[in-house]
Parts: sequence; structure tokens; C-alpha cells
Amino acid sequence: MMFPGVMMLTTGANVVHRSSPARTVCLASRIDADQLRDQLDQLHFEASNTRAKANKARQRLLRLSEAAEKLQQQAAISVQAGKENDAREMLLQKKKAMQALEKTKSRIEKLVGTVALNLEIEREDDASQVRVFSPPSQSLGVDGNSEKDLLNSSEGQELQDRTYNLPTEDETNNIEGSLQVPLQLSTHGIESDNDLISRLTGLTSYEDLLDRIDQYLNKVEDEVSTVVKFSTLVLESKETPANVKLQQLMEILDAVRHVRQRIAVIMESANRSRDEIVI
Repeated sequence: MMFPGVMMLTTGANVVHRSSPARTVCLASRIDADQLRDQLDQLHFEASNTRAKANKARQRLLRLSEAAEKLQQQAAISVQAGKENDAREMLLQKKKAMQALEKTKSRIEKLVGTVALNLEIEREDDASQVRVFSPPSQSLGVDGNSEKDLLNSSEGQELQDRTYNLPTEDETNNIEGSLQVPLQLSTHGIESDNDLISRLTGLTSYEDLLDRIDQYLNKVEDEVSTVVKFSTLVLESKETPANVKLQQLMEILDAVRHVRQRIAVIMESANRSRDEIVI
């Protein structure tokens, strides 16, 4: 007898439990997103370290260029004074400084290549289906032992190899110490966007803006002037007029100086007008 609402199963019937495919896909996507986020956090950490190393190498390049220039001047003075032995010693030290410059330039090129690789990987991550946001501030505290564990992908491993296989700084530092020339450390660093914004928020007048622009142009003038001096030192005298890049740098230097002179005239006129109003 069959009762309504009751369904009878025959003996030996198999009941099959089917898992939800949507739940499996969501779980896999969540795991992939976590892995991608860990990899991106590590890439940001590597990029920060690489930029710091590039900045230090850039400062070392400026110090070595100043040392080479001073050594050349001292050698010329020694030759004029008849001190040929001293001149030879100065030229030998200049040769060591130039070798150190080549190593530092090679190091900077590798560091720049590493940063470029990191940016390319970040763009690939942004183009993927899983959206990865900027890493939290605490992710920058990863220690050296956990870095190797986080880099599991082929891109991360390539970035790690290029970062840790860079030339050591011991040889360059030893050469700098043996020069026995008073060197002035460069204080011009690379400012981040946050630093620039925080500086601009403190401006209260047009004169403050002009003064801030003049300060930045002063840094640009110093850096371009240093590069021009270094290029003139490295190139032969007959190659200097024919070098297009050097001529372009000199034109940029003249333009920066012209703008700074124009700013000085404007600020002087504004100060004179303010004094007349006060009187």
C-alpha cells in the first residue's frame, strides 16, 4: 500500500552525494588570490630594496666622479711643479677610480633592470582576472629568511636571482678608501610622491611656490653639472664637441640656469613691491 507523500526506495539503491562545483572553484580562486598577493607583497619588498641600492650606487658614482676630477687636477699641478712621481701616483689612483666607476655603472644598470622587471610583473598581475591591491604597510617587514619561501613563481625566482647575484660593494668601497682624497657626500636623494605632496601642501603664497621650484631646479642643476663634468672628464677632448648627448645635457643645464635667473628676477621684483607697500 502506498502512502501519499512517501517515496519508497528499492533495496540496494545507491544514494550519490554530489559536491557543489561552485564551492570548489571559489576555494581554488581564493587560494590563487592569496598566493598572488603574497608574491606581489614580496615583489614590492624587493623593489624597495633595489631602489635603495640604486640610490646608494648613484651616490657612490658621484663621489667617484668627484674623486677622479680632483685627482686629474692634482696630477696637472704636480706636473707643473716638476713632481713627476706624484703625478704618476695621481694618475694611477685616477685609473683605479675609473675602474670603480665602471663597476658602479654596471651595478646601477643591473639594479635598474631589476626594477624594470618588477614593474613589468606588476603590470601583468594587474591585467589578470584576480585583482590584487597594493600591499599593506606591515608587509614591508618581511625578513630575509622568509623572502626565499615567498618567491615560488618563475617570475619571482628570476627577480630574486637578479637581485642577490649583483656584484658586491666591497671592491668599490676599498678603492674609495684608498684614494685619500677628501670627498663630499651627495645629499640629493630620490624623493617619493608622498614626500613631494607633503612639501607642496606647506605652500602658502606664490613666492613660496617660486622658492620651492628654485630649490628643485638647484638640485637638478647640481646633478646635471656633475654629469657634464664627469662626461667631459671621461671623453677625449676631440670627442667632446661631437658628442650629441653631452651637447644636449649642456643645453638643459643652460636652460635650467636661465629659468633660475628668471625666478630670481621675479622674486626680487615681488620683494621690492612688498617693501614699497609697507613704506
